Amino acid sequence: MSTDPYVDAKGEVEASIRNVNTLLNSYARIRSTSTDSASLTETIEELQTTLGLLETDLDDLEESVRAVEENGDRWGISDFEVRQRRGFVNRVTAEVQVSLLLNTLRPANHHYQTLQKKVHQISGTTSGASYRDYVEPASDGQFEEAEQWEREEQQVCTAFE
Repeated sequence: MSTDPYVDAKGEVEASIRNVNTLLNSYARIRSTSTDSASLTETIEELQTTLGLLETDLDDLEESVRAVEENGDRWGISDFEVRQRRGFVNRVTAEVQVSLLLNTLRPANHHYQTLQKKVHQISGTTSGASYRDYVEPASDGQFEEAEQWEREEQQVCTAFE
């Protein structure tokens, strides 16, 4: 373990980011190649856990930078080094937020659009038609299929809340 908490916190953040990227890639792969919602749900849960850990790691990193901003000269850390550390924290925080927004909302939005198209096919409406919450299917099979799509839509929406 290093004597500088920043070095330790930075290492944890970098490891968490690698893990998040791996999970996002797994999520995209599973979503595009598998109909196994259990695998997708498991990956989403693991991603949410890892994101929680990343948030904690970023807080630790922020705290270590704040401490040297206030008392950097006490530990012999130059102003230049403090600015570099602050820049790293700000850059990583912004990149993580943007990356998560793009990589988690885009798949959810794509999946939602796919579900919505399926509902329109079953209900006989076009994608330009107004959305109806209740779809009256032509047969029992279509009703069951519509219910299945609705359950999947709810899973996706709640997974990203």
